[in-house]
Amino acid sequence: MKETTNQTTTLTLREKLGAVLVRSTENIPGLVASSVVDIETAEVLAGFTRREDFDIQSLSMAYSDLARFQMRAAESLLQDQRTSDILLTTDDFAVILRPVDGLMCLHIVVVERTKGVGLARKAMEAWEEEMTQVILGLS
Repeated sequence: MKETTNQTTTLTLREKLGAVLVRSTENIPGLVASSVVDIETAEVLAGFTRREDFDIQSLSMAYSDLARFQMRAAESLLQDQRTSDILLTTDDFAVILRPVDGLMCLHIVVVERTKGVGLARKAMEAWEEEMTQVILGLS
C-alpha cells in the first residue's frame, strides 16, 4: 500500500502581501512599481517593479525615511490630523506614499507622471483594509 502525504503550502507574509500588491495595482495605467515597507526599520515587506532599471528596494527605503519625517512633522504641527498620503512628482514619475492605517507600514506606488495618479490613489485606498489584514496575519 502506497502511503501519501497531504502537504499544504503556507504562504509567507511576503508572498501574501506581494499577491495583494499585484492585484491592487493591475488596473493602474503607467504603473512602474509598488511596495510595502516597514516605516521604522525601512525593511521592504513586499514589492515589485515593471522596469529593470528601477530599484524598488532603494526607493522604498529612502521614501520610508521621508514619510516618517513628514508624518512626525504633521503630528506636531497639525496635532489631530493624520497623513492620508504624500504625493511626490519628478519629471517622469509620480510617487505616492500612503501610510497603512494603524500600522507603521507604508504603501508606495510609482506611476508615470502623466498616467494613473488618480487611479493609483483610489486603488491604494480601496485595498488598504486587505493589506492591513495580511500584515496583521488575519488573512
